[in-house]
Amino acid sequence: DFTDFYGSDSKRLVAYLMGVALVAGALALVWFFNEVRSRLADDALSRVGSTAAVIGAGAAAAGGWILLAPTSVQIMDGDAVFVGAAIARTFAQAGLGVMLSLGMTALALATALFSLGAKRARLLPSCAAWAGIAVAVVMLGSVIWAPGLVFPVWVLAFGLLIRSEPLAA
Repeated sequence: DFTDFYGSDSKRLVAYLMGVALVAGALALVWFFNEVRSRLADDALSRVGSTAAVIGAGAAAAGGWILLAPTSVQIMDGDAVFVGAAIARTFAQAGLGVMLSLGMTALALATALFSLGAKRARLLPSCAAWAGIAVAVVMLGSVIWAPGLVFPVWVLAFGLLIRSEPLAA
C-alpha cells in the first residue's frame, strides 16, 4: 500500500537514494551523449536528431516525475488527508507510462541516430552500428521496462567501441 511505503522512514530513504541515483545516471548520460555528439560533428542529421531525441527523453522523464511526485509528496510532507490508493496508483501508473512510452521512444531514436552517424563517419565497426539499430528497435517495443535493459548495454558497448579517428575504408 502507498501509505505503508511512504510512512516508513527506511523505505523513504531508499526512495530518496533511488532518486539521487536516477539524477546521477541522467547526468552521466548527458555527458556521454555530449561526448558522442562532439565526435559526430560532421554528421548534421545524427547530431541534430540525436540532440532532439535526448531533449525529448529528458522532457519525458521530467513529465513522468511531475505525474509521480504529487501523491508521494502529499503523503510524506502534507498534513492533508490521503487522496486514496486508487488515485495514488493512477498517478503512479500515468507517470511511469509517460516515462516509458515517450522516454524510451526518444532514447531509441537517439540510439539509432548515434549508431547510424557513427557508421557513416566510420567511427564504429559496421556490425556494431547495426547492433545499435537493432537495440533501438527492441527499445521501441518497450511497453514494459524490461526491453529497456538493452540500453545500458548499448551505452557501454558504444563507449568502448567508438573510435576517435575514422576506421580505414
